[in-house]
Amino acid sequence: MRKHQTRSRLFIDRPIQFAIIVRAVTYWTVCLTMQILATALLPVLFHPPQDLYVVGEQFWWTLGLGILGSILALPLIVMDILRLSHRWVGPVYRLRSYLRSLRNGQPVGNLKFRESDFWQELAADVNSVVSELTEARARLDNSPSLSSTKPPQNTSAPTRNESESALSELPI
Repeated sequence: MRKHQTRSRLFIDRPIQFAIIVRAVTYWTVCLTMQILATALLPVLFHPPQDLYVVGEQFWWTLGLGILGSILALPLIVMDILRLSHRWVGPVYRLRSYLRSLRNGQPVGNLKFRESDFWQELAADVNSVVSELTEARARLDNSPSLSSTKPPQNTSAPTRNESESALSELPI
């Protein structure tokens, strides 16, 4: 049985994964802002004005707990998104390397992604195309080569000496 391979690099395709992390942090910031606004405005809306002093003391405690919990959750969110992004960035990276090897004429086996990666059917599609390409290349290699046929005649314009000798052979 094949041992599960873990990725050793934190970023596989830095621009894509960085954009995803920035988006997640942006969502986190929006959620934190909404949490702060809800914590601040809900007591004002639902408590009588004379209770706002007591509610104000509770506000700072509640707000501090909410911010602390949110800050503690952020690294977990970022790492989870980064690990999830490996499941689609990794296969694209592997596909690009595979296609480069194929283009350079290096022997390639079947394209395989990790079991947990997305786009498993893409690997199957690429493998069938590569199989057809390999068969077509083999047919070309086994067909009569152009080098075994006669080389084409020189079709360039004749030189002056060749023209004079051809003219001298004509009966006048």
